[in-house]
Amino acid sequence: VREHVAKLPGLAVCGAAYDGVGIPASIASAYAAVDQIRGDLRGVEELTAHPVQSLHGGAGE
Repeated sequence: VREHVAKLPGLAVCGAAYDGVGIPASIASAYAAVDQIRGDLRGVEELTAHPVQSLHGGAGE
């Protein structure tokens, strides 16, 4: 999904379906999406380098 979204300037996706489970992961995903829209990819790089962990496993598990 992100590969296709990356081709559309000004559009970003966020949420537990993309970056992990739970409210903290969703909030981190939202901040990364805002950074991406603003042209700052540091939030996206940080999120993908250190995914939010849940009690049941890693991001998306």
